[in-house]
Amino acid sequence: MPPPQGITNFRSLLGLLATQLLISLGDITFSALTLYLLLPAGGPGFLTFVAIFAAATMAGVVSHVPGGVGVFETIVIAALPASVGVDKIAAALLLYRLIYFLVPFALALILMAAFESWRALDGRTRDSGISRLFAATEPAFRAIEPAAPILLAIMTFGSGLWMSLSALLPPVSQTTEAAEALFPLAFVEGSTLLTSALGALLIILSLGLARRSLGAFWLTTGAMLAGAVVALLQRTEMEQAVTLIIAVLILMPFRGAFHRRSVLTHGAMTPGWAALLLAAIFSVGFVLFYAHKSTPYAHELWWQFASDANAPRALRSGLLISLFIGAGSLLFLLRAPRFQPQPPDAETLEAARRIAMASDQPDAGFALTGDKAIMLSDGGDALVMFGVSGGSWLAYGGPVGEAVAAEEIGFTFVDAARRAGARPVFYEIGPESVPLMLELGMVLHKMGEKAVVDLTRFTLDGAARKKLRAAHARAGRDGLSLEIVSPPHDDGLLSQFHRISDEWLAAKNVREKGFSVGRFDRDWLNRWPIAVVRQGDRMVAFANLMATDSRETCSIDLMRHSGAAPGGTMEFLFTELMLQLKAQGFARFSLGMAPLSGLAPNRSGRLWDRFGNLIYRHGGNFYNFEGLRAFKAKFDPDWVPHYLATPSGLPPLMPLADAARLIGRDRSRQTPNAARV
Repeated sequence: MPPPQGITNFRSLLGLLATQLLISLGDITFSALTLYLLLPAGGPGFLTFVAIFAAATMAGVVSHVPGGVGVFETIVIAALPASVGVDKIAAALLLYRLIYFLVPFALALILMAAFESWRALDGRTRDSGISRLFAATEPAFRAIEPAAPILLAIMTFGSGLWMSLSALLPPVSQTTEAAEALFPLAFVEGSTLLTSALGALLIILSLGLARRSLGAFWLTTGAMLAGAVVALLQRTEMEQAVTLIIAVLILMPFRGAFHRRSVLTHGAMTPGWAALLLAAIFSVGFVLFYAHKSTPYAHELWWQFASDANAPRALRSGLLISLFIGAGSLLFLLRAPRFQPQPPDAETLEAARRIAMASDQPDAGFALTGDKAIMLSDGGDALVMFGVSGGSWLAYGGPVGEAVAAEEIGFTFVDAARRAGARPVFYEIGPESVPLMLELGMVLHKMGEKAVVDLTRFTLDGAARKKLRAAHARAGRDGLSLEIVSPPHDDGLLSQFHRISDEWLAAKNVREKGFSVGRFDRDWLNRWPIAVVRQGDRMVAFANLMATDSRETCSIDLMRHSGAAPGGTMEFLFTELMLQLKAQGFARFSLGMAPLSGLAPNRSGRLWDRFGNLIYRHGGNFYNFEGLRAFKAKFDPDWVPHYLATPSGLPPLMPLADAARLIGRDRSRQTPNAARV
């Protein structure tokens, strides 16, 4: 007799836990062994050191400092005997970081480049062992593929910093000293300055690589090859030449990842990149000081030229590096273009309509409301719709359009917002935009869940739909019927809609809203089909339907009913509408957002999730969050998470306040804005 399912699952869980413990113990043991072998004699035994290493690693994790840098080293130095020597321990820790972090990073880049080359060959060597290995690990490589530009930017930044610092250091071998004596002075001086300039250029270009700039890709390739040529001509930095050639070989398979053709200096400098460039300049100054601190300073050092004059050469190189990095930073800061909002013209709205109708997202149609700025890509095949409120530029949804152009316009929007001194925010984005948001460096905050009904399996049959079927039948007995009217709509019909809309607004004691919803406007309603609910010959409710040319998904914008509408009218509208849309071939129907639904503070541990969940559970006095979700749950939808993307991981109170002002703004007194790239 086989054991019960519960016991089998428990045994599987124990086996998985034991495997994870063994892997973790092996990782800590081998990591500790690496550092232990680098430390000088006189320290504790290996088992004692493993305990010290584990405690230092845990402290680094708890501190939330990236890589535990500083925290880990402090605990190791404090735990080891003073007789070992702090300088020797620090040297061992530095070597440990290089061996255990930089070497695996370099190997990972080489493997990624080999995988990209294998893909470019379309697996023509499928019979080889390497081909079978790449085929088996392809899902893992594809998962990290979007991070390739960032990883290559890190590699370029490190290469540039290495070249810059190498130009500051005095010769460390007799071969180098002999070369300085043999080569002409102009060659020695010129090659050092050129190496420092190319290193500074690579530091600046790493920002362009992170932004997927095609120009930055080719400039980086050229700078690395030039650096390799200079090192080969010097015949003293052969390892630098080999490393730069390998870096170029790593870059080349990723050519397809760099497709942004915008001007390199159009990218706004973020605080993080500014801090990184300042750290590079500080590193140059630090190395320059400590490498030549024994050389007494004199004004003559700046114009002293000699084959053995290492300190003057280092001073000139350090100045050149600092000037290059500083000038490059200022270029990014001052040359990024400003976008002045302008009223949309007919051409802009027509381009936005074409892009929206070609997408699969019906909410893209909100670009045509006229209350949002429209930022078009250079090719006119992607857009971002946004509004300006407070300190935020709020885009509604993610970029819309062809994938490459959408990514380009997303970067352009973020740069333009930052250039204007505002925070870029993407409001109510779906899962399809999440990868792009991460590439843009945005932080996701869950706003709630959108209820999307799969029309291919929607039916009133079965015990699970008994209540819905009964409500639909009762509405039929009350004389309710639904008709979908195609645009353009005649003035008489629009006048009836207007009467119902005014009655609904007065009953709810609200006014028209904007940004994330439409408003009652004849031009707006004439763009869409309208579902009309009648009781006999009298119109009692209406809703405009939003869909694209793909006819994959349909959603509702305005939903308004008169006071004379019988109970259950809106439930009948949804039910009958979904049945008719299913008959027309639509695959999905969106019931809209359930705000703050689906937040899981116990799992995420985020402050915003705790705050939002508290409002969702106890905020019924000012908004019926739970009631809205319960109503939509009647139709058995799929709950799709939607997010607010902001530049900061802090709770998004200010962006939400800006969004609330934008949504509640009286649009009858507002001048619509548009921007064109």
